[in-house]
Amino acid sequence: MLLRTLLPALLIFLLLPVNSFATGPSSIRSEIYPISVNEQGEVLCRTRFTQNGMGSHKPMEVAYGFCILIQDSIIEYPTLTLSPEDYPDDDIFLEHCAYFDALFESPFDPAQISHMGPALNRYGFKEPNTASYRKDRILTLEEFEKEKNRELRTICQHALHGARGFFCEMDEQMHILYDFGHILLINNAMDTEEYDRYLGASFNYPNHWLPRPEGDTTEFGLYDKCAITGVLFIK
Repeated sequence: MLLRTLLPALLIFLLLPVNSFATGPSSIRSEIYPISVNEQGEVLCRTRFTQNGMGSHKPMEVAYGFCILIQDSIIEYPTLTLSPEDYPDDDIFLEHCAYFDALFESPFDPAQISHMGPALNRYGFKEPNTASYRKDRILTLEEFEKEKNRELRTICQHALHGARGFFCEMDEQMHILYDFGHILLINNAMDTEEYDRYLGASFNYPNHWLPRPEGDTTEFGLYDKCAITGVLFIK
């Protein structure tokens, strides 16, 4: 009798696709894209953030917004969060993500921030003028320290949601995306499936899905794949 009761459920379980249970590498994307610089040297950026701590094959929530890089701080202005739970199917969700991804990488338009009111408008961002600051340079940490006369082991990178990043080995490389003189945007990338080390710094974004031994207090490098825009404030 018990077997007869459990048989239908067992058959349904066996017929489910394998990827319903399989997981892939954990990942995080925390991106900052500069679009305008004002007369005071403050930088207006778009932001995009998504994380997949358990490596699920399902689409993950994506948050979009703006931020301002000012002095030694990142001031965040979240504007929109897309969640697959709010859509009837994943295809429609991904279509909406593609639309806002295109906006994320589009040129600056003052009209896009007019609805934010004085919070953003008071900074006086007027035009898309960041192209000349684009560097896209890869160099060693030693080369950077000689060029900027700064010791990187004593400087942390800042990222969205208050995350911090530090370089682990002095023979590593760094990828400078933009150089505004007093503010640098760094591309930090990691893929443990292809590389055994970071390009850039390791960040302390938490991953609550990661199984960890008792007493393990490691804060950094808790994702298999990452694409994190770090900000270096040079004083």
